[in-house]
Amino acid sequence: MQEISFINLSREKSKGLHQHIYNNAIRLKRDSSTLAKVNESYASASSLLILSSEEIIKSILVLLHSKEYRVYLLKDANRFFKDHIIRHNLQMLIETGMSLFQAVEKWDTRKSQRSIPVTSKKWLNEALEFLSDTLYVVAETSQAMSRINDILKFNDQKNAGFYVDYKNRILNPHEAISQKDYDSIVLIHARLITFYKQLRIFFHPSITKHLSKKEINEIEEGLHLFINQALKEVSLKDIHKIN
Repeated sequence: MQEISFINLSREKSKGLHQHIYNNAIRLKRDSSTLAKVNESYASASSLLILSSEEIIKSILVLLHSKEYRVYLLKDANRFFKDHIIRHNLQMLIETGMSLFQAVEKWDTRKSQRSIPVTSKKWLNEALEFLSDTLYVVAETSQAMSRINDILKFNDQKNAGFYVDYKNRILNPHEAISQKDYDSIVLIHARLITFYKQLRIFFHPSITKHLSKKEINEIEEGLHLFINQALKEVSLKDIHKIN
């Protein structure tokens, strides 16, 4: 008889299970915060917070599956709940998506609110406008890439925070992971929680009181497109190799 696990659990039976995973993620986050603030043990705190991030990724996958998004049909989906690095890669993809949408949203806002010097030369006005847009998008992209590069280090940091290693010299956890490393992980973890909560809000029945049917349909189409098409084309094995 086949063992029932998350990956082969029906959508109906998966409903509500994301909350159990998220609760564990928050417990790990709370323990991490205690280690950092009370003991200043940033190494162990970082490792626990990265494990918490992995749990949030799992809760997002289970939530999307329960809402009839085809995340379990993606290539290598059977490794989502077994492979730590795969979950870090998924977090990298989520961060990429969040950063892209934020850049577009802020860019549109700036285009309606910004104050660009107006000159008598049309070509100069267009150049100033283009320069303003380009510099802003580059700044947003730079921040996103910085966070993605940090996520790429998560698995190594998680191990370094727990275990003593030797690479040309002895490497103790408290020497391998700094407070700066911990602060970076805290920021990325907070963004992941935000994404999870945004999904929870979107899937709540009362969302119809806050968004029009057209807006809801557009978001649903965007999610389906991202999961069923964009992620479908991504080989998680190939992403795995860059780590």
